[in-house]
Amino acid sequence: MNKPEKSIFVHFDERKQAVRVESLKNEHIKLDQQQEVSVEFINSLTDADMPDISTLNEESDYSMFMSSKVSEILKKKALRKLFLSPSINILDGLNDYDENYTTFELLGDIIPHELKQQIEREKKKAKEEILKEEQKENQKLDIDEAQLTNNEDELPILTTNNDNKHK
Repeated sequence: MNKPEKSIFVHFDERKQAVRVESLKNEHIKLDQQQEVSVEFINSLTDADMPDISTLNEESDYSMFMSSKVSEILKKKALRKLFLSPSINILDGLNDYDENYTTFELLGDIIPHELKQQIEREKKKAKEEILKEEQKENQKLDIDEAQLTNNEDELPILTTNNDNKHK
């Protein structure tokens, strides 16, 4: 069986894609090699190779301070200098925690309107529940009284002999 022929556009598209993939692989290999050299160079640096912290500014390269041979104290000093610089230490206003929420103004006698409304709704609801319960109790009492009066009507009246003599 013959395979269906590919159109010329599909053929050129595949060739183009293969060239792109190959060039990306080559670029990736070059970047990996450069990164390895850079990491090796940075890891070989010691405290003696570091510039004076006071000479650093916002544009300085702080990556050299991340070498494993650089002392922790020097790393912390460099990072402190970096993060306290005005270009990095910016509050954007989008953070909810930018303001100081540890102190706040007391409400005192002022109660917000919504809170007052909520309290009144709760009171009204409690009163309605009490009224409903009282109505249920009154209905039960009315039913009990009605049953008692019905039962009294059904009871025979007993007369004694003394009652017959007076008639």
